[in-house]
Amino acid sequence: MAISEANSSESVDLKGKVGRGLRWSVANTVLVRLGNLATGVLVARLLAPHDYGVFAVALILLNAALSVNELGVSLAVVKWPRDELPAAAPTVATIALAFSLLLYGACFAAATPVARLLGAPAAVPMIRVLCLAIVLDALAAVPAAMIARDFLQKRRMVMDVVSFALGTVVILVLALQGLGAWAMVWGYLVSNAAVAAMGILIAPVRFGYGFRWEQARRLTSFGMPLAGASVLVFLMLNVDYLVVGPLLGATQLGLYLFAFNLCGWPVTLISSVFRRVSFAGFSRASSDPSAAGDSFAVSSGWVMLAAAPACLILGALARPLIIVVYGEKWAPSAGVLSLLCVMALVRIVGELTYDYLVAMGRSVAVLYLQGVWVVSLVPALYFGARVAGIKGVGAGHAVIAVAFIVPLMLVLLGQSNVSTRVLWLSWRGPLLASVASGTAGLVASSGGASVLNLLLGGLAAVLTYVLLMRRRFATLAHSFRQPSTS
Repeated sequence: MAISEANSSESVDLKGKVGRGLRWSVANTVLVRLGNLATGVLVARLLAPHDYGVFAVALILLNAALSVNELGVSLAVVKWPRDELPAAAPTVATIALAFSLLLYGACFAAATPVARLLGAPAAVPMIRVLCLAIVLDALAAVPAAMIARDFLQKRRMVMDVVSFALGTVVILVLALQGLGAWAMVWGYLVSNAAVAAMGILIAPVRFGYGFRWEQARRLTSFGMPLAGASVLVFLMLNVDYLVVGPLLGATQLGLYLFAFNLCGWPVTLISSVFRRVSFAGFSRASSDPSAAGDSFAVSSGWVMLAAAPACLILGALARPLIIVVYGEKWAPSAGVLSLLCVMALVRIVGELTYDYLVAMGRSVAVLYLQGVWVVSLVPALYFGARVAGIKGVGAGHAVIAVAFIVPLMLVLLGQSNVSTRVLWLSWRGPLLASVASGTAGLVASSGGASVLNLLLGGLAAVLTYVLLMRRRFATLAHSFRQPSTS
């Protein structure tokens, strides 16, 4: 009886922590991403598509390095038992810093051949400056993991708001001075430096540096499959740049990057809210696989409630949105954006699936999922680019995501105590309502790319979705009104 009461108390405490963390994560994401949206509009009007293309080349190499930075060991700080952290965390910090320095040296040396390969030799010095963010990321690895472990999303919000403000000021000032792509390079670097510095200052515990071989062996055996999966995620998200740049040139690459960044807004707004608490929450629940499976089904239903309309309505209104908000020069991005939004929806669900499978100890399954995604994507993107330019690349993403990745995710989740039937019941309403809402928005905005038509389309889409999903929203509002116990 005492054990049962203790487990119940622990479950209530976990729900309270996850709930509070989720609320702060929502506030953080809304505040910072709305600011980013405003900044993105200003920067898009100040810079040309070619500037975006050159910056994209520098960003590709940085993202490649970040995908394996710290070898995936920082997640151990979130998952490891608390009494093992004093021994493990210093080793994590040392591995992260040492490997980041090696990676930076490799990026410095690779800058010239990579820039030439992608058709933007002017990006060489930008690569060498921007990739300093690799070392900053390693410095922040353990502090950020400790903040995530304890669901301290209020502190994370402070970090993100301050870093966003500093980076934005730098970008806008330098863009107004005519520095082009360099404005984004320096803004990105300043923002990352602020995250690293503040993470070290406000982390709940500071462990310093150290090294133990036995801990290093355990950490790398845990982290290496995750690092491999991260490399495959990077390839999945960046192989299109490797196709577009050499085949279509820097200007088309800039237009494609612009569309890809826009389709990433729902991913960033929604996925980042949940992922700041999902891995820690699934890890704590993993001792009861059946309960963890039910938790994933419920969580993914709430994610779909937000993600499906965000992606599908954005895709439906792509052309009037881009022309009205960003300017006519970006209009060629509209067609590819509509297709990429389908892939974005699969990405959001895929990232939640990633966290769940890793928390359940199935890192190899994650590696397999990402491997299939990359291998199937490469020929699809190349064929699409040859046939229909950047729009064909977007079509390749959408087809692979729906035809290959969604079925494979369902199989892997089914092997991990998640009922496919329960998932469909959670997803069906938001998906069907989003298709109807996107159609309503498309019809309402069909008069042309004007402010009025954009507003009419957006209003029609949102009202349709709210009307169709009013019962689900009422349930959500009721759950938020319930007091959390800690």
